[in-house]
Amino acid sequence: MTSLMGSHDFVLWNSFAWHSHIAGDMLTNRTPTDDELESGKPTLELFLQTFAGRPVVAVGRKAETILTQFGVPHYPVRHPANGGATKFRNGIAELLQNMPLTFPQNL
Repeated sequence: MTSLMGSHDFVLWNSFAWHSHIAGDMLTNRTPTDDELESGKPTLELFLQTFAGRPVVAVGRKAETILTQFGVPHYPVRHPANGGATKFRNGIAELLQNMPLTFPQNL
């Protein structure tokens, strides 16, 4: 799988640009709230415009929901957390074999 793409062939970005954590403990990780996701939309939109025309992969339901709301064509894959690592790896491997290199436009 890794031989198909180099580290300069893709960009990773969260649907929520900032680290959501439990208050008072920066080393924790939690799912962003709907309000947090809404606050991050302008940043996500700028990011998508920067890479317009490139394939977009939604990792997990939150990313899929936000991209669907934006009307951004995307490929959904299972998030690797909470027991989803195998489905995530299989989904990415399938995408790398079948994904076109460009979309007409993202936004």
